[in-house]
Amino acid sequence: MTNLSIAAETAPTGSRLAARKFYPSPAPWLMPLILVLGVFYLYPLIDVFRFAFTNISLVGNDEEYTLRTIANTLSKPELLQILWVTLVFTGSSVVAQQVLGLFIAQVVVRSEKRGLFGSTIVRTTALVAWVVPGIAGGIIWKMLFNEAPFGGLNSLLRMLGASPVQWLSDP
Repeated sequence: MTNLSIAAETAPTGSRLAARKFYPSPAPWLMPLILVLGVFYLYPLIDVFRFAFTNISLVGNDEEYTLRTIANTLSKPELLQILWVTLVFTGSSVVAQQVLGLFIAQVVVRSEKRGLFGSTIVRTTALVAWVVPGIAGGIIWKMLFNEAPFGGLNSLLRMLGASPVQWLSDP
């Protein structure tokens, strides 16, 4: 046996904690996502049920809303047709978008393989339609968080009497 293999056999194994790998919990990383989803999805759902028991109306009539109102809505014969139309519209639009996207991708790939005229224009058009909304969103966020006095959030802070914040450069 070599010295290295003897040292490996006689080396202390240490405690079980040292040998076990540490995998941190994903919960702290997922909490912002859970909070955003809760605010934008769960809160409106809860708000609908809260409004179901009040006399709030968007059209201005004082009407009483109770569990009987919800039961009457769910028992109407038109509900099944409304749900069917919603299902057909949602399903067909999702399928149509996927098929159209696959078709465009196939056209771009096959036309580039064959060296057809205009394949670069089709590819560029498809990629621009995909990329531009993300770039526009980034530019808008950059304008909001601009550190100059004319940045969106700093202008709002200045109107409230607070000093500007270095949003992007101060950790």
